[in-house]
Amino acid sequence: VGLMAAGTGYALNSAIQPALDYERAITDTIAVTGDAAQNLGNEQKLRTLSASFVSLGANATDTARAMEFLALAGYDTQQQMQAMPNVLFAAKAGSEDVIKTAGYLSDVATGFGFGADKFARVSDVMTYINNETSTTLGATAEAMKEIGPYAVQAGLDFENMAAGIGVLANAGFRGKQAGTAMRNMLLSFTKMS
Repeated sequence: VGLMAAGTGYALNSAIQPALDYERAITDTIAVTGDAAQNLGNEQKLRTLSASFVSLGANATDTARAMEFLALAGYDTQQQMQAMPNVLFAAKAGSEDVIKTAGYLSDVATGFGFGADKFARVSDVMTYINNETSTTLGATAEAMKEIGPYAVQAGLDFENMAAGIGVLANAGFRGKQAGTAMRNMLLSFTKMS
């Protein structure tokens, strides 16, 4: 009887724990998304958005945590709704974790001065570089974070900078190493002009 009760308790905990984890994650997301914490309609939008991605094969708790990351980066409910499909697309295409992918895209978008309305562009370009060169989404993001502000200051195009990072990746320079090399090139060019 004791073993059967323990087994039943374990089975119940296994069934309930994912729901508790999700509720904790989405509650945290709502708490840091200012407009959702104050507006029940926006709270419901966030809940619906995170749950809708389960049909795409995403883990609801991870999706809620990715949305929390965006909220911490300053994205409101509408911006999260705009950004999250692109986060999931990039995560799937790059075989990356959804939470990390939210960070990668957010960091790169911020470095290049882009808002949530440019997430599709950032996602598409970074996914393309990831799939067409010998690098990963994470390494591309590390490189792009290094060069973003310098490229913007020099008036250089996001797509061309990403292509340059891809070329460096194919030459064996990835991640921060590629970003530092590209940043140093940008700095030397700006000193010359």
